[in-house]
Amino acid sequence: MKSERVLVKIMSGSYGHMVHNRLAGHGCAPTLYGRSGGGGLPTAYIMKYLDASWLYLSDLAKGDNRAVLISQTVLGAIENTLEHILSVLQRAKMVHGEGSVSD
Repeated sequence: MKSERVLVKIMSGSYGHMVHNRLAGHGCAPTLYGRSGGGGLPTAYIMKYLDASWLYLSDLAKGDNRAVLISQTVLGAIENTLEHILSVLQRAKMVHGEGSVSD
């Protein structure tokens, strides 16, 4: 059996797993393998671990040196990806953090 490094995100509130899955299908989020919990307990979301080649937008906000250097060369790509994410969510009538939007 092959082992794989994963990330476990523990949430005590709601988490938009349907939105996450939609974005993962478009390569804009890590694969969500599953979730466990409920019944008033925090829920654990198990997803693909993103290696050091990924850059988090939170790193840009913190002023991480690597992020600042990268952002100067790929700012257009970041903007395009964010526009793509918004487009995917709009077509699916979804918003970040929620499963769907009622008409």
